[in-house]
Amino acid sequence: AGTDYRSASGRGYSSKAELDFHTDGADVVALTCFNQAPEGGMSMITNSVAAHAQMQKERPDLLELLHQPFHFSRQNEQAPDEGPFYPNPVYDEADGRLCSKWNRNRIQSAQRIEGVPPLSPDQREAMDVLDDILRRPELMFTTYLAPGDMQILSNHTTLHSRTEFTDHPEPERKRLLYRLWLAPPDGPRLPESWRPAYRSVAASSVRGGIVGQSQDDMRRNFERRMAATHGMTVAAR
Repeated sequence: AGTDYRSASGRGYSSKAELDFHTDGADVVALTCFNQAPEGGMSMITNSVAAHAQMQKERPDLLELLHQPFHFSRQNEQAPDEGPFYPNPVYDEADGRLCSKWNRNRIQSAQRIEGVPPLSPDQREAMDVLDDILRRPELMFTTYLAPGDMQILSNHTTLHSRTEFTDHPEPERKRLLYRLWLAPPDGPRLPESWRPAYRSVAASSVRGGIVGQSQDDMRRNFERRMAATHGMTVAAR
């Protein structure tokens, strides 16, 4: 840990800084704590669906903007057939279900990329209002993950974050969490507007994660075998 979270290639897992509320690029994210930080690193979870309902009451004019595309940076981890950014609304629906995709850091990072239109003042205000609502005590749950604790979240209805932390000097005692991204067999259909991010929006589909430069035939064949075992389809890679 110790990298710059706000850099063009910054990632939260390698930084000690406080993170923005965000979703990961998978249907489900699981975090298991192995080592706890001596100070800080509090886990924060908030309800993106409840935040949508609250914003509808307070600022429906700005909420409408969040249903329109924003541009998200891929943080220099795009696959050869992917661009450095992709469009995605913060909120959209599929089969009557509201879904959210939010990562302020990646939206702001995309502003550095050629071809991305600048955020309008109204878009920035909408982002600020959403962030304010997400942090309200009635929507947010906070906890410290202790060794052995596991946290499992849907990325389509919840957002997660953590506070800044300081770490132990000894390598074997440093804060360590194991993360798993899951595409469950009963995964829901996603909004069509999610396709640039997930490649597949079909229900029961192996999708998500970071394709990047590491995909090879061995990994693709493994995905196909696992998908066949569970009766799932596989997103095009």
